[in-house]
Amino acid sequence: MIFKLEEVVEREKIFGNKARNLSILTNQGISVPRGIAVSYEQYLNYLKSGVLNKDFENELFQKLETYSEQFAVRSSANVEDSGQRSYAGQFKTILDVSKRRIPEAIKQVYDSGINFNCSYSNNPIKMGIVIQEMINAEISGVLFTYDLINQDSNSLMIELSMGKCENIVSGKTNPSLYIIDKNSGETLLFEEGSQDVSLTESQTYQILSNANRIESIFGKPQDIEFLFNSNKFYCLQSRDITTI
Repeated sequence: MIFKLEEVVEREKIFGNKARNLSILTNQGISVPRGIAVSYEQYLNYLKSGVLNKDFENELFQKLETYSEQFAVRSSANVEDSGQRSYAGQFKTILDVSKRRIPEAIKQVYDSGINFNCSYSNNPIKMGIVIQEMINAEISGVLFTYDLINQDSNSLMIELSMGKCENIVSGKTNPSLYIIDKNSGETLLFEEGSQDVSLTESQTYQILSNANRIESIFGKPQDIEFLFNSNKFYCLQSRDITTI
């Protein structure tokens, strides 16, 4: 029911694509925040009883014993992050969750699945959960390994802001925009957003190398959420671009 992220890929059908993709990336050596995943089984139990049972909570705290004290709790539903639709932002993500409040955060994510009206799919919602150590973001962004503006597979597009990536995803900030040549690393376009934020040479190199690797791993153009902490790139999630 609860497994380390790197173990999910062996049991991918019971966790959802978000957990699966993070598991694949972790095993391929991409820097992903350390974490665990909860399978669909617990969600189905919650649908029946409306509560999390104590055995599950005890197992959860035991699995997180060696982790830090702040976490991100994210959905990993069966309909999310597929090749057809991403459902980005449709389910709950809760950040800066203390260890003792994780069960409550899980229930909020489950409730977002229960309340979701999925008009695009006949499949009933099954909700997996990803729980990861919270890493403070100095800058963060969303990068597309395909340039959606110019319809060009030879360049990538980056939306960048200070702080958490959710500020971009939720539309709370107007991000800076980069378009960068995949091969040379040349900046083809830069438009400053509402914050004075830009990439260093080292950060640009890390984005390029990770973007190209991740696209190669999945074999398709990717929509990637990332952050930098202490000048190190971390991938928060990756999914197929569904708008090409």
